[in-house]
Order: sequence, then C-alpha cells, then structure tokens
Amino acid sequence: GLPEARWKDMATRSPAGELVDAWGTPGVRHGTLSNPAYLRYLMTWCRQQIDAGVDYLFMDEIDAAHAPREGYDDYALDDFREYLLKKYCGEQGWTRDDPRWRKRFGIDPADGKVCPGGTMANFDYRAYLRRGGHIERPGSPKNPLAGEWHIFTRVRDERAWKWLVDRIRAYARSKGRRVLISANGLAPHVDLQGRRVLDIGCGN
Repeated sequence: GLPEARWKDMATRSPAGELVDAWGTPGVRHGTLSNPAYLRYLMTWCRQQIDAGVDYLFMDEIDAAHAPREGYDDYALDDFREYLLKKYCGEQGWTRDDPRWRKRFGIDPADGKVCPGGTMANFDYRAYLRRGGHIERPGSPKNPLAGEWHIFTRVRDERAWKWLVDRIRAYARSKGRRVLISANGLAPHVDLQGRRVLDIGCGN
C-alpha cells in the first residue's frame, strides 16, 4: 500500500544502483537502515503492536538481512563517506585531498567521477567500485575498502537497532507500559537472548 516513490526511497540497492530482489523473490525489497524514513516506517509497525496490547516484541532481521550485493543505496553511501571522513580526517588528521587516500585505498581525489569536486567531501563509493572493477564482488579482498565497508555496516546496523529499541521503550512508557524486546539470535540492547530461529530446527 505504499506509494511507489516512497518504497523505492526506502529500498536498498545493488553496487550498480539497481533494485535487488530480496531472497531472489521478484518485487520483494529489503530496506536501508541508513534512511531515517525507513526506520520511522519500522517504528509505525511497532507502535501498532503496542497499541494492540502486546508486552513482548520479537524482532527479526535487525540488520536488514542484506545479501552481499545489497546495501549500496545512496543513503548508505552517504553514511559510509561520513564514516571515512570522521575516521581518517577527524581522528587521524588526514585532509580531504590527502595523498594517503590514494596510497592506502586507491582513491584519487582528483578523479572527478569518483570524487566530484576534487576531494573526499563528495566521494562516490559506487563509482569507486565501478572504477576498480568491484561491482560484481564488492566484498572481495581485492577491494581495498571492503574491510572498512564491513566495519561501517556493523556500526551503522547497531546504531539503527539502538535507535529503534530506544523508541519502542519510550513509546511503551508513554502508554504506561513496559514492552520486552528480543531479536532473532544474540543481539545487544535486548531484554532476553535467544537462539536464531533457523538454528533451532524442527524435530521429527
């Protein structure tokens, strides 16, 4: 029931910028945890459950369950650029056109396609992947930024998860209620831990 423009904005993308069929199912999309609109959308469902009277929420796929070729939407790319700038410029003293970007990661700030404007201020990770031949395998060890992307997504996913559970609890308190939270598998910021559903299996 969502307008097309809205769900397309919340859906994540491939390294080539294309919509991805989640689990290989045509028309099914995973969301992007870098888009505040998607997090607010998730929260609407949580509010509805709380309003219906539940006192326990089991949350599945708290990392959005992205496959290796998902997660490269514009919102995530913007977040990734800010992560790199904070880590290397803010914490290690690099400049935005520092020669170390090229030495360590193969990023040429003078490359207008990868860094429009001539500095890391407008770094385009998707263009970087295309330039380096990593579009098909962005997580390959041959991609100098694959490790940083992995760290970034882990930090971003936990930040999004913390945002959601904090608001679930705050909304429940506003209703004079307490709602317990768990996730599918071990997770931070929960009230109780549980094994992943798929790890439990079924008996005969």
